[in-house]
Amino acid sequence: MTPLTTFLIVIGIVALAGIIAGSVLGSLGYSSAGPFAIASACVGVLGTLAGEKYREDHPKHTEGES
Repeated sequence: MTPLTTFLIVIGIVALAGIIAGSVLGSLGYSSAGPFAIASACVGVLGTLAGEKYREDHPKHTEGES
């Protein structure tokens, strides 16, 4: 397993934990802003890394190339 894969798994677990914690806290009447903010940041990191990986795997063609 590469370090990037390990990082993605850890970030995914943190995001899922934040979503669960936010949902539990919200259903109990407490503020869920903190856990949801952490989950949102993790999802943003995952999206950015996925976009970069896609761009690496699909190079852009310039005009005049086949």
